[in-house]
Amino acid sequence: MPALDLIRPSVTAMRVIASVNDGFARELKLPPHIRSLGLITADSDDVTYIAADEATKQAMVEVVYGRSLYA
Repeated sequence: MPALDLIRPSVTAMRVIASVNDGFARELKLPPHIRSLGLITADSDDVTYIAADEATKQAMVEVVYGRSLYA
């Protein structure tokens, strides 16, 4: 038995919204220049935060909202 068991996280939902509805943008308090969204949930918060951080380093994207369901 290994000292550490490998835990593989899973993406539980993912959605791309190319042109966000004005009401939804207001609800999320998005800055006016944000018109497209990529939404992701996973069964591991840590992995999701790391993925969001990597996305900001690899593409011209901003993380405008992040929340843990476990905190």
